[in-house]
Amino acid sequence: MHLSDSRLAPLWEKVQAGERLSREDGLALFETDDLLGLGRMADHVKSRREGDRVYFVINRYISPTNVCVLSCAFCGFARKQGEAGAFEHSIEDIVGMVKDEVREVHIVGGHHPDWPFEYYERVIGALHAARPDVQIKAFTAAEIDYFCRRWKLGPREVLTRLQAAGLQTMPGGGAEIFSARLAKLLKYTGKADAERWCEIHGIAHALGIRTNATMLYGHLETLGERVDHLLRLRAQQDASGGFLTFIPLPYQVGTTRLVPRPTPPTDNLRTIAAARLLLDNFPHVEAYWVLLGEETASVALHFGADDVNGTLEDERVQHMAGAETPAGLAREQLFRMIRDAGKLPVERDALYNQVGGPEMAPHTPQRSERPGEAVTLLDPQRSERPGEPVAPLDQIREKALSGKRLDREEGRWLLDAAPLLELGALANEVRFRRLPERAVTFVIDSNPNYTNVCVTDCQFCAFYRKPGHPEAWTLTVEEVLAKVESAAEKGATTVLLQGGHNPDLPLDYYVSLVRETRRRFPQVTPHFFTASEIQTVAGISGLTVRAVLDRLWEAGQRTLPGGGAEVLSERVRRRIEPKKGGPAAWLEVHREAHRRGFKSTATMMYGHVEQTDDLLDHLDAIRELQDEHGGFTAFVPWSFKPGHTLLEKWIKHVKGPNPYLRMLAAARLYLDNFPHVQASWFSEGKHAGQIALHFGADDWGGTLFEENVHKAADFVNTIGVDEIVTLIREAGFAPVQRTTTYETVKRW
Repeated sequence: MHLSDSRLAPLWEKVQAGERLSREDGLALFETDDLLGLGRMADHVKSRREGDRVYFVINRYISPTNVCVLSCAFCGFARKQGEAGAFEHSIEDIVGMVKDEVREVHIVGGHHPDWPFEYYERVIGALHAARPDVQIKAFTAAEIDYFCRRWKLGPREVLTRLQAAGLQTMPGGGAEIFSARLAKLLKYTGKADAERWCEIHGIAHALGIRTNATMLYGHLETLGERVDHLLRLRAQQDASGGFLTFIPLPYQVGTTRLVPRPTPPTDNLRTIAAARLLLDNFPHVEAYWVLLGEETASVALHFGADDVNGTLEDERVQHMAGAETPAGLAREQLFRMIRDAGKLPVERDALYNQVGGPEMAPHTPQRSERPGEAVTLLDPQRSERPGEPVAPLDQIREKALSGKRLDREEGRWLLDAAPLLELGALANEVRFRRLPERAVTFVIDSNPNYTNVCVTDCQFCAFYRKPGHPEAWTLTVEEVLAKVESAAEKGATTVLLQGGHNPDLPLDYYVSLVRETRRRFPQVTPHFFTASEIQTVAGISGLTVRAVLDRLWEAGQRTLPGGGAEVLSERVRRRIEPKKGGPAAWLEVHREAHRRGFKSTATMMYGHVEQTDDLLDHLDAIRELQDEHGGFTAFVPWSFKPGHTLLEKWIKHVKGPNPYLRMLAAARLYLDNFPHVQASWFSEGKHAGQIALHFGADDWGGTLFEENVHKAADFVNTIGVDEIVTLIREAGFAPVQRTTTYETVKRW
């Protein structure tokens, strides 16, 4: 395994030899910059245990009450009696919440000052009587400890009585961080401390009650405290052996605001991977989608996680604390989240017994789960799926790092079969060979439109309107310049201007936009008009593309955006944009532009009707054109958004970030003559954008103060300069503001 951080190499050797990692090793896992190296180590360990299997459960989350006697500083869920937002559910309410398809009920709540212990027994008993087929997972160790102290009972008595009523498993909440310093600082000294929490779980294990374990991180803890927490859990598992899964819980900023920003996705992935490696005696590590977000949870399935929890239906603890994810997901959504990661969904019950349909192969353990046993890892040159041929990863690595060009079959393997983290790590290595500085560039820009009138009727576009449509509009030159002025006042150095193919606009309109932008706002680069717009202007004017480009050059334009490429495949373009012309038309505009001295970008909009050969046609075409004149500054891929388009009825599901990360990394390796690859935070989301910086991308894109095309498809993201700087730093890189043509403006 090629690791960019030399500190990980001896840890990898220990993992291979079955040696247990130490506290110092754990700190190295959390401190490393080699995120994908860490992830690959964890993914191999997970794959050896479970192969491609990832578990989920049809469950129902129930909070009997949020009334609580404690005042934990990190908690946005608890309320005092009579306080706004406080609630209490009756036993009848709780029983009525459980639908027929539910397999597990997960019950946690506040430390109610008045409810007798018998109430909790009756809750469990009533649920068990009404639904004996449903497994009941209830009450954290902190709640059990409170029952004991409030009603002067021993933990064994409490657990025995609950077990007799129907309790089968316990959740892992209430652990927070096992740190006396933090307990005092965050006011959770009234809860069970580390010793008590572990004691209660140990008693539960002795009674045959299997439990989970958690860690609430991303607030005021140190990395050392995270490691100590994990090692304390590992020691308890050695002693009692009853933990089923570990669930890392990133802190939700919400109303408590212990820290200014939520935990970045790269830290979440790092924590999951480190936990998988340190907790060598835990059967499972969970990517809890409620707190990670669906996108990061899906990526986490490559970082050692083998479970995504479940449908939940009405999760409240984290949502009242500020979680912005849905309160529940359908089975089909969980299924897709796992499938999008290239994994095998396995429906389970609370005890990890497999349930569900025949498409889920029964689990045959490939190794025992005893701590300290040597792990025989999968060959990283082989696909993890039986029967697939050996993949030429070493050959591709040698060629990519020596500057040799990859061929089409190697590109096909990258897009279709390469292990995602191996692919990303190699792309990142190539990125740093070409651009050694640990910097990520961005531009301050805006992306307004001058018209939505269009006659090409592209099936993927929700923005355009036909001539004469009541919602059609075209701005005057002065109205467009007002938008440029607004962007300039916000510090923009680039304005990317595009619109529809409007048959009523003459060439002078376009030339005036460029000339007046240059004259009035010399600090702004007019990054105007896609290739297809220039073709339209040439046709209307009766001029050649070269003549139109000459006029724009004389007016002061020097760059072109890369939009309108979609996928440069005859088959695809005939299907989704037959009036726009084939790939040759887009390529010819950029070829002529490069000959004239223009710089441009190359884009790809994928995720609709294309196949792998179509993607390779696109990459081959722009790579060959770049060989001619070197006019492309960057490659910018993004995934199709089907909302309100003609393709919407055919494409119901937009795939998650894993295919995007694969595309980005493959492009970095295949497009050997492109200086930059851009992470499209705008189309893929900010979290995916941050993760993409570890998959070969070296550019963040821009601020996009105004954007209307994605907005028309109901996909909206906004960002400011300060947030871009923060996001890049959170991902572990140095932000550098650039111009349209990648000259440095400012180092932040």
